[in-house]
Amino acid sequence: MKLKGISLPVNTVVILTTAILVLVLIIYMIIQGTDTSVITNQDAFNRGCRVYVETGQLPSTILLGDVTKDGKEDNLLTVCRLHYAVSDMDDEGCMEKCQKIFPYGEIGGTGGSGGGTSTTCPTGDEARDYCFTSGVGSSCGGNCYCSSTTACSPFKNDGATCNHDYECKSPCCNIGRACSAGKSNGVACTTHYECKSNECNSAGVCEGTETCRP
Repeated sequence: MKLKGISLPVNTVVILTTAILVLVLIIYMIIQGTDTSVITNQDAFNRGCRVYVETGQLPSTILLGDVTKDGKEDNLLTVCRLHYAVSDMDDEGCMEKCQKIFPYGEIGGTGGSGGGTSTTCPTGDEARDYCFTSGVGSSCGGNCYCSSTTACSPFKNDGATCNHDYECKSPCCNIGRACSAGKSNGVACTTHYECKSNECNSAGVCEGTETCRP
């Protein structure tokens, strides 16, 4: 017994092919026409607010590159106005926006909105807002860093076990995988973890192989 396949008229095949091509073209045009300015503004806003939280600079003095693509350097205040569609927003208004979105830790070392240094890190969507675009190792503001693209963790104290410099309050995760002040050989020390080499000798100076981990 001989089986026959489905047979379609030539006109039907042409119509189906044309419809598929038109659909593909429409999808392509939608993708090409997607407005990325909102995404760009969000990224610039996040970056600028981190600088504000960490330094206390006025938004109008924090430069973020050519966000508006007009050939000129833009500052955080400009980005705030774009992001919130408020053309007359001032520095104070922009700072309030940053503090509402990123309320953790110190503001320019002055204690921020809560006073003192917070060890409570952003969680959930707020953590993702911090870390998804900026990446692992970026600051979450105050005493926190991005431990993944979706989570923030508090910085580790000197002597704590670490794998990367960015995990530590101090600038170095030394060769012994301890958060360290990162002292070089020959510098006075009292504990091993103070040294890049993780070796504080009997004379009270750092010695050995020096390594800080990226």
